Amino acid sequence: AGALAVAGMMLFSPEKDFSGTQVTLSFNGPDGAATGDEYVLSVSIQNNGSVALKKLELALRYPEGFQFVSSTPKPSNEFSNAWQLGTLGAGDTKTVRIVGTLVGELGSEKIFSGTANYEPANFASQFTAEEVFTTHISSSALELEIEAPRAATKGQEVRYTIKGTNTSTETVDRVRLVLAFPDSLITVT
Repeated sequence: AGALAVAGMMLFSPEKDFSGTQVTLSFNGPDGAATGDEYVLSVSIQNNGSVALKKLELALRYPEGFQFVSSTPKPSNEFSNAWQLGTLGAGDTKTVRIVGTLVGELGSEKIFSGTANYEPANFASQFTAEEVFTTHISSSALELEIEAPRAATKGQEVRYTIKGTNTSTETVDRVRLVLAFPDSLITVT
């Protein structure tokens, strides 16, 4: 009777308890970006378990200075930061590819964070997988070149030429050049 009870429990109980640790959320993107250039980021949800997932939703929080352009698949909300992905079979992966632009100060960190919400197919409890991804602004879309004499004597008139170049593929708006002169320099326009 004991052996029959154990066999019955093994036959009629779920395959294994679902803990949520079998589902991973991961980011894939460049660790550096030129400010103003196109930035492509992929976010994948992988089901490493033996139970299919349902009601799968991905939600992202973009860093300050990120401008969404497009994604595959298309987002499901007006803020372009959520996707209804449906079901995800056991052992399967779904990926969302996001295209945008990043703007920020040279060297600044940009942190993306994501949350995948889902239910296992064999019962109705909500689970969550979370992850963050950090990139940084590695170069500027604008390059400055300054032509100036290497040395000057007191009272000598010198000419400085400053040339700015947009090295990105995008138009850069609202460019402002701020110059800081030493107190001993008298400017003439």
